Amino acid sequence: MRRGVVGLHFDERSTVTAPVSGVQLGVGQSGPMSLRLFRVSGTRVALAATVLPAQLIAIRAAAAGTPVQVLTARPLIWQPLLRHDSVHVVASREVSQPPGGPTLLIDDRPAEARGPAEVRPWQCRIDVRTRWTAADLSVFVHADLTVFGAVPADVIGLVARSFGIPMRSTQPLARLDASSFGVLRRGRIEYVSLNPTSAEGHVLESARGAGPVPAAPRR
Repeated sequence: MRRGVVGLHFDERSTVTAPVSGVQLGVGQSGPMSLRLFRVSGTRVALAATVLPAQLIAIRAAAAGTPVQVLTARPLIWQPLLRHDSVHVVASREVSQPPGGPTLLIDDRPAEARGPAEVRPWQCRIDVRTRWTAADLSVFVHADLTVFGAVPADVIGLVARSFGIPMRSTQPLARLDASSFGVLRRGRIEYVSLNPTSAEGHVLESARGAGPVPAAPRR
């Protein structure tokens, strides 16, 4: 060791697994699932489910010091998250851009209240659609990823075709419980169960008790 630097030498046949980075959403089929939400090009996430995954992501991003802004017409269900200094509920359409670094913007307004959805560098934008129709699938497929809650059986085929995924892989979407979700990208689907800590679970339960959250898509 010289001047605080340690040199490590590996055999040319050695392999080193890269550490998992990102915001952990939960546990998937192959272990913890972390989402790389903050990229120089910006990241768009569509949430076709309850607000639960967005709330958990907001808690974990805020705990890491990432500024979180929530645009919503139902502030009561976000109020319990405000104990984190990094979380702010914004009532207007004007969203401030913190200087430098990653930011998380959650848009939980009714679809008719939304304007152009610009995504800035290093910003992750989560568009919450607790009520959606099959017509929204054309929007979801253009997101960097879409998180689905339980999907009616008669919509499963449309989801599979829209994302270019075999229908047998999307069929579990019809049987998801309240804490399980499907994470879809074009040609790819993964299933995840949320894994809040006891402290996070207490916050999420407080938010859930603040008011009803509709989840089922409209037919």
